[in-house]
Amino acid sequence: MQNIKKFRLKSCGLLLGSSRKSWINKIDKSTIDQRLGGSLASALYNMTQGVDILRVHDVFETRQAVEVYKRIICLR
Repeated sequence: MQNIKKFRLKSCGLLLGSSRKSWINKIDKSTIDQRLGGSLASALYNMTQGVDILRVHDVFETRQAVEVYKRIICLR
């Protein structure tokens, strides 16, 4: 994910599905139902890296996190 920008094409959108993935477990030993925080962190980071579409399991929570994040960065 650190190099996600390399996958971006000018004529295409970039989709990422990192929600609840097992790599989150490798960071903090979480079970699948405990990965919301990791999924949200991944979504916000990748959104700032140019990802256009996020494939997620927790739609409401991800949308809320994105909206709050956008509002916060506009207040800088």
